[in-house]
Amino acid sequence: MIRYYLGALDSTQVRIKGEALSTGVASVDLSGTIQDKTDAVKLEVPVHSGHTIGTDVLIGSFKGDTKLTLPLDRVLEKRFQNDEFIENSQYKLTFSKTPFLRMSGGISYLLQYPYGCIEQTSSRLMPLVALRGLIDKGHVPEVTVATTDKYIKAGVDRLFMMQTESGGFGYWPGNKNPHKMGTLYAMAALSIAKKNGVDVPEERMQKSVSYLQSLLNSDEELSETFVAFGSYVLSMNNAFKPSTMDLLKRVSGRSTEADMFMLLARNNSGTPKPSKPKKKFWNILYPQRLDIVAPSIFGEFNARHRYKAVALLAANSMDADHPLAHRMAKELLSGMESNGFWTSTSDTGWALYALGEYYKNQKTSVSSENINVKWGDYSSNETLDGKKFKTIDLNVSSNLGNSALKLKSGTNEPIYYKATLKYPRLGYAEKGHSNGFHVRKTIENQSGSGNIHVGDIVQVRVDIDVKGLSYNNPYSYVVIDDPLPSGLVAINSAIKTEEQVGKKDDESSYWNSDGTYKLVPNFVEFKDDRVLVFKDRMYWSGTYQYIYYARAIIKGDFVLPSTKVQLMYSPQISGFTPKDRIQISAR
Repeated sequence: MIRYYLGALDSTQVRIKGEALSTGVASVDLSGTIQDKTDAVKLEVPVHSGHTIGTDVLIGSFKGDTKLTLPLDRVLEKRFQNDEFIENSQYKLTFSKTPFLRMSGGISYLLQYPYGCIEQTSSRLMPLVALRGLIDKGHVPEVTVATTDKYIKAGVDRLFMMQTESGGFGYWPGNKNPHKMGTLYAMAALSIAKKNGVDVPEERMQKSVSYLQSLLNSDEELSETFVAFGSYVLSMNNAFKPSTMDLLKRVSGRSTEADMFMLLARNNSGTPKPSKPKKKFWNILYPQRLDIVAPSIFGEFNARHRYKAVALLAANSMDADHPLAHRMAKELLSGMESNGFWTSTSDTGWALYALGEYYKNQKTSVSSENINVKWGDYSSNETLDGKKFKTIDLNVSSNLGNSALKLKSGTNEPIYYKATLKYPRLGYAEKGHSNGFHVRKTIENQSGSGNIHVGDIVQVRVDIDVKGLSYNNPYSYVVIDDPLPSGLVAINSAIKTEEQVGKKDDESSYWNSDGTYKLVPNFVEFKDDRVLVFKDRMYWSGTYQYIYYARAIIKGDFVLPSTKVQLMYSPQISGFTPKDRIQISAR
């Protein structure tokens, strides 16, 4: 304990030195006493890894025994020291007798997703409200009902922050004009939330219903899928009346996503379902091979799997045991990527919602089972109780050279598993990464001095090189995710009480003096640990430049994490800067 003496009407500075040894939340307890009075405060300091963390997830089921092959040889590059890899790696194995385990990776992805446009907020809210009951019963690992409720409330509040005067919803908070497809996503999520008992402001919801009714009845050219999606949303708000037209129109004997949306709208509107035998109805709807036509264009949010989710919802609403429901569930699960989620937030949200509705109707065994886990020299017998799940931590250091993990159970019933390996992308740290974007970052002291001292203002410049773009072939929905070292705090000059720094841009010009494009964002978020910049479209090849300012606040030697630029709906198109360090000297 260190004691300080404070004189009357005096102040003093207390310096605390520390070193972050692991990620998580560090706490600092401060207390003081004046005569017979005491007070204390606890400060929580988040500690992030300086590495770019990769995640690989193996999800599946087995009967009897199976062998999983871990991607250790691929993720561990031989030129890097194993110690650094081991210290920043985690490997967890989870078992369950219920299929809800398969959805835990996607739920975690949505909860941890750092951005929040209208689609992303809606896609997170939709499965959470639908699966809340299962989460409350403990059927979904790694997610608690307290966390779920927090995100549900925040999701509903944020969506209405984006509601415009017309009743539609903008893509970002503050947008004046509605984003049409984003409005459908928001209204779908809010309607599902309302159906599941979440408090949704009725007057504001009805304003959105009126907006959508006017849009669908207008002369504006809308796609068949948009009209059908909108009809489905109206049906969940008792505002859809089926017309006399054939709602189950077929295309070459096969159904489309629009047909499935209209079938859902028909069912929600109270139209009687076909009388038995159901088989006759299904043979009329799918006369050939139960085929659903994949859309030729995946739309605004690159929704590659949404049509399968909508088909599963439609089939499940008619007959949960129909072969189409089983087939669509299987196809949805096969579309899950190695990191435990689908292509994007849009696909993940719809897939989880549809799978949750489907699995609610499936029966699972509640008996206990014994499972043997063997990995190299490690062997353990684990007991899995009924409908619960069990997670074990595996020691990466002792079995780094073994990629095969063997599982064995004493039952012929399916055992579901999820193996999650988190590891540092050491190659990104050394050289960066470029796949569609080449990113550079510079930090310059505005005082004219090469060194950075506490109190100095620095200019942060991010340059992004792109190729192969044109007006007809742009990049859509680009995010710049720029983490700040702990010693810098970003300056948001849009706040009037904040310091105004930098030169005022010439708004009449698209270019900087060095020939680069000015990156004018559609939305910016200044956070404690990073700056997030969003650009709806990049139309031209060349170099885009974004500049902001930050203030040095703490002396020390800090990690400068990788800056990431990525397409939000095609995340494989990305670029990372190499990890670096920054030194901040005393004032």
